[in-house]
Amino acid sequence: MKPTGQSFAGLLVTAIRSHGLTLKKTAELSGRSYEHIRKLVNGEALPSELLVEKLAAVTGMPVVHAQQAAQRDRMLKQYGPAVLAQVAKTSSRVEEFAPLLNALTEEQAQAARAMLQGLLNAGHTKSKAHQNVKPVQHKEGRKFRDEEVIQN
Repeated sequence: MKPTGQSFAGLLVTAIRSHGLTLKKTAELSGRSYEHIRKLVNGEALPSELLVEKLAAVTGMPVVHAQQAAQRDRMLKQYGPAVLAQVAKTSSRVEEFAPLLNALTEEQAQAARAMLQGLLNAGHTKSKAHQNVKPVQHKEGRKFRDEEVIQN
């Protein structure tokens, strides 16, 4: 389980699945209500440090990773993705996408990666086309780029 960028909810879901637990059984073993566990796995609630340790023991999550993820989530909630990105020295875009990406199954992650690569490739194609834009001479003598792309 990765500590960096992983939300506590994502870690918890992964641990629950890997141990074949249900939310009801996780709630029972941790001494918490089903509703509280449901909120944790949906990212609607943040765990206390004591609950992080309890859930780590119940689900087999590495305690250090779980604590790091919970702390990261608290900072994200309090300060937002831009500040968290500065502290972590990552892009705020990465911080915004991290919870979504971490909630994906491996198959979904591969599909998302392919879609993003397709978008990136389409962007490179467009960028190359814009390199063929012809300069236009205006009355003031300044050169501007024409809005139309030259077709080869």
